[in-house]
Amino acid sequence: MPDHVHVLVSALGADSGLTRWVARWKQTTGYAFARAAGLTLWQCGYFERTLRREDDTDVIAAYIVGNPVRAGLATRVGEYPYAWARGE
Repeated sequence: MPDHVHVLVSALGADSGLTRWVARWKQTTGYAFARAAGLTLWQCGYFERTLRREDDTDVIAAYIVGNPVRAGLATRVGEYPYAWARGE
């Protein structure tokens, strides 16, 4: 999406910290973008949703990869050049 990003991450342990992870991720990507483009990439803050055991992760992932289609930026999933996914 040209004005926001959806990220689906999974905690590896009970001591995993989303706040620390987001801060580090934004710092790393923002620094690289600033060096390449000379512009600021991120606003302060973010919105998060914590999934529970009963939530279907595949449904959430499908929503994320389908977002460019719903926004009219692509006609099918996988067509938008800045959308990608990595599964483990």
